[in-house]
Amino acid sequence: MGGAHGDLDAPSGRVRGSPGDRALCVGCTTGEPRDSLDGFAEGAVEFIEALGLTQVDLLGWSLGGFVAQRLAARRPELVRRIIVAGSGPTGWVPGAPEASEKVLGIMAKPDADLEDTLYLFYPETDAARALGHEHFDRVSTRLAAGGPAVSEPAAQGMLAAVGQLLATPFGQVQPNWRPSSTPSCTPTACTT
Repeated sequence: MGGAHGDLDAPSGRVRGSPGDRALCVGCTTGEPRDSLDGFAEGAVEFIEALGLTQVDLLGWSLGGFVAQRLAARRPELVRRIIVAGSGPTGWVPGAPEASEKVLGIMAKPDADLEDTLYLFYPETDAARALGHEHFDRVSTRLAAGGPAVSEPAAQGMLAAVGQLLATPFGQVQPNWRPSSTPSCTPTACTT
């Protein structure tokens, strides 16, 4: 489960790994865009069930990490393992750093450019920026070849889901969130 444009570098809709791996990302499917974490999780369950799978390993990156946690909490029997990357608990945690005005501004931009995206997802070092440029060159090549693109309604749905996520009081998140000194996962939450 990835963010916009299949940003996990999943050529042809596949994640690197075993031949049976599949990827679900915004822009990789057709249909009515979802606009909540629950909606995205329901869509992921529909995708998994359409493939005839009874249990899956999930890798959720960015918004996909929040969705993977929501899916695992609601359908624990469906999830064997979950990896949450570039994400966090499904709500705002007290003491967590606030998103900067720059980050919030970029997230709300309808026309965020490459520099905006690099700022959000890559450390501000020459090496990281070079890797970011390589990554987005691959994504651009895929898009130019007719790969998945994110529609404006899908982008608005993602923004709505993020808005709901940030507005969720910690008291609603806390029952499913357990801090740990080592990375670990349970069917209801991943913690670090």
